Amino acid sequence: MKKKTLIAGLFAFSLCSMLAFSACSFPGQPASEPVREEEDEDDEELGEIEVSDKKVNLEVGEEFEVEIENYDDLKKVKIEVEDEDIAEAELDDEIITITAVSEGKTTITVSAKDCEDFEITVKVTEPEEVIPDEPDVTDATVGAGVYTSTFVIPDTVWEQAMGTDAEYFVEFLNGQEFTIDFVMTINDDGTAVLSYDCSQFAEDFVKFLDENFIDFMKKVFEMDGEEWDEEFEEAILSMKEELLEEFRKTIVESMEDLEDEAIDLTWEIRDDKICFTPEGDVEKECEILPDGSFVLSFTAEEVGHDMFGDKFELCFSKK
Repeated sequence: MKKKTLIAGLFAFSLCSMLAFSACSFPGQPASEPVREEEDEDDEELGEIEVSDKKVNLEVGEEFEVEIENYDDLKKVKIEVEDEDIAEAELDDEIITITAVSEGKTTITVSAKDCEDFEITVKVTEPEEVIPDEPDVTDATVGAGVYTSTFVIPDTVWEQAMGTDAEYFVEFLNGQEFTIDFVMTINDDGTAVLSYDCSQFAEDFVKFLDENFIDFMKKVFEMDGEEWDEEFEEAILSMKEELLEEFRKTIVESMEDLEDEAIDLTWEIRDDKICFTPEGDVEKECEILPDGSFVLSFTAEEVGHDMFGDKFELCFSKK
C-alpha cells in the first residue's frame, strides 16, 4: 500500500510539472517576462585637462610655451586658435608654443577625448617704444695727447702723385681703397700740430701692385689700345722689381713737400666743444662726441693744396 501510494505521488508530481511547462510554452501564449530590478544609469563623468598657464600676456613677436601637465593620461589631444591673426599656436607632444602676431585678445581651446575643453586666454600688446637716452657729451672731454684719423684716399691723390699716369691706376683700382693716417698732437700749452704720413700709403700701394702686377700691366695695354701677348709676360716680369720701386719713389717724392707742411694750431675747450684756430685762419669748433673723439673739417684753401679734395673731414680718436 505504501508502495502504491509513493508511485502515485510521484506520478502526480510529474503530471503537474508537465502541465505547468505546457501552460508556459503553449503556442500563442505570451511568455511572461522576467522581473528585473531597474538600474539607475548616472551620466559618465568627463576628465580634466591640466595646463601650466591659463592666461598668457605677450608682446608682438614674442613666443611662450604652455605645458599640458597630464598629457600622458589624455587621448587625441588637439588645439584650436580662435583668431590666428592675433596669435598662432603649435602643439608638440605636451608643449603648446604660442607666437604673438598682432595686438588683440584671442582664445586657444585645448581638447581631448572624454575630457572637458580647456581654454587659454592670450592677450597680445605692441612692444613699448624704447627711447634711447641722449648721450651726455658733458662727460667726454679732449686733453693733451696724440689723436689719429684714417682718411680714404680720393682720386685727387692719384692725380697729384702720378700726374698723367694717374688714369691707369684709378681705372685699375676700381674701388680698391687705400688710406692715409692724419695725426693731431695736442699739447698742454694750448698748441697743437696736424700732420700726416704718406709712407705707409706708398708701401701698401706697392704691395698691392706687386700681388696684381700682371693684371695691372694687361690693363695698361688695354687702355693704350695694345693687344696683350703672353710672350710679353716673361720680359715684363723681369722688370717688375724696378718698376715697383719706381712707383713707390714717385708717390713718396710727390708728397714729400706736403708732409713737411705740418699745420700749427691753437686750441681750447669751450662750452663742451674743442675749438681749434689754424695760424692766421678762422676758428673751428668741433663737438666732442661721447667716446671722446671729434670731427675736424678743412677746405683745400685752409690746407694749402687740393690734394685731398676741395673739402674733407677727419674724425680724430685718441691713440
